[in-house]
Amino acid sequence: MQCANEWWWPYQGVPVVWRGRDLRTGVDCYRLVEIVLPKHFGRDVELAPSISPNESRGLVEARLHIEARKPHWQTVEWQEGAVCLWRVKSRPVHVGICLDWPHFLHADWVSKVVQLSSSEEARWLNKLEGCYLPP
Repeated sequence: MQCANEWWWPYQGVPVVWRGRDLRTGVDCYRLVEIVLPKHFGRDVELAPSISPNESRGLVEARLHIEARKPHWQTVEWQEGAVCLWRVKSRPVHVGICLDWPHFLHADWVSKVVQLSSSEEARWLNKLEGCYLPP
């Protein structure tokens, strides 16, 4: 998969680890966005607090945390550098970074690595909650 601007290339293949906080040992989707947005787009963002080590409980906590912040984010059309928020099991809990349409960078729980995906893939089709710019 190719995109016009390939700044994201070094992130591909980073391990995905629940509550992971480091690019060497692994990150989850929240931490990936928290690391990449300031570095490449100058936008600081806090997506998830120190959430529960229990994945099911952590997803509930993360959803509540994201929902509380959404009113402060600017809703935008798909654009490079925006946070894309995805519904998983009907809940807006997965985040990535928009690249050129329809690509996004994210910590993929299926492949267990950070990778580029397409919003036109069957598993992401019609699951986009929205695109946002943090304040």
